[in-house]
Amino acid sequence: MHGLVITNKSQLRELLTINHPDKETMYGIVGRMEVLIDFFAKEPAYHSLIPFLTTYFYVTKASIEKYTHYRHYFWNLRDHETLDIYFATLYFKPLLRFLLEGKCESPWKQYFLYCQKPDGIPIIQILLGVNAHINTDLYAAVVNLPYKHEHDYFLINDILQEVVPNVMKYLTYSRHDLFGLTGLTFKDFIINEFHSVIERWRSEAWAHAIITKRSKKKETYAAIPLLLKR
Repeated sequence: MHGLVITNKSQLRELLTINHPDKETMYGIVGRMEVLIDFFAKEPAYHSLIPFLTTYFYVTKASIEKYTHYRHYFWNLRDHETLDIYFATLYFKPLLRFLLEGKCESPWKQYFLYCQKPDGIPIIQILLGVNAHINTDLYAAVVNLPYKHEHDYFLINDILQEVVPNVMKYLTYSRHDLFGLTGLTFKDFIINEFHSVIERWRSEAWAHAIITKRSKKKETYAAIPLLLKR
């Protein structure tokens, strides 16, 4: 996947389609992201899609490095990988539709529409992307998968704390973004504020997902007597 150079829609579709999530790995996801970043960098019309993807790439790569160097960093590694892979597909699918068909689908509609603005601000592009991916996609991933590992889930917040400085440097030196420069100048304040927003979104996504899962479980139990009477 690392050697793939995108020259047509078929290759783009191959890159962003995961037909067998159970056979995919997080290394494969990171590889797809790297190829996608290179592709966006060569296409001026897609430059606005790079900031969020780069941020997502930083976090995902840092997560992999954690359990590569610390074997038991995640207590339930396979379930963590399953969650992350499924989570990634929820970004890849609407992104593919946007790139091939120009469709701006919920929950990514606001993000894609903003990214089409010629004067878009990179930090806003990032926050809109993170908002869509966490508040809707991450919530959906936890609800739809038999995932219940709260400890592992919240370890990502620690990884985010480590990654945010790299995001600020990226915004400053690669995107010449004023927010990134401010982040370097007032480092502790901006990093804490940026991290706290994302951390709050992740906490809310978890809380809402657990409530939904419990509600579904109650509905299932409530339906059992009705099924037995048939």
